[in-house]
Amino acid sequence: MAYPPGGQTVGHEAIRALWEKVLAAGPHFEPEEPLPALISGDIALTAT
Repeated sequence: MAYPPGGQTVGHEAIRALWEKVLAAGPHFEPEEPLPALISGDIALTAT
């Protein structure tokens, strides 16, 4: 895996440790109210 930039992460345990570190520092998302679906006949457009 070519991460961190300019380096490499090699091996199952090293990749697992890398992702644990990346995800621990990742962004936090708050739940939001869903947007209404736009419906026209048999077709609906939804947003996520």
